[in-house]
Amino acid sequence: MRCTGALSVSMVEPQGGERVGHVVTSPVLESDGTPEGHGLGPISVLPVCQRQGVGLELMHAALQAQRNQGATGRMQVGDPAC
Repeated sequence: MRCTGALSVSMVEPQGGERVGHVVTSPVLESDGTPEGHGLGPISVLPVCQRQGVGLELMHAALQAQRNQGATGRMQVGDPAC
């Protein structure tokens, strides 16, 4: 998706010179054909850094970036149990 320019947001979370987390969003069409929606996900965090708020921080930053881009709708992509 990155090679085709299909990502609207791509962010990494650095800690100690290492990238410990990553989130992306991409444009999606809503069921009525409205193009302002964005899919949120995946969000990934290194196992050693999980349960420390890294993913939550990335998600909030990605949502704010989408708002700044004028996005009006969002959907999450991924397994809610993970």
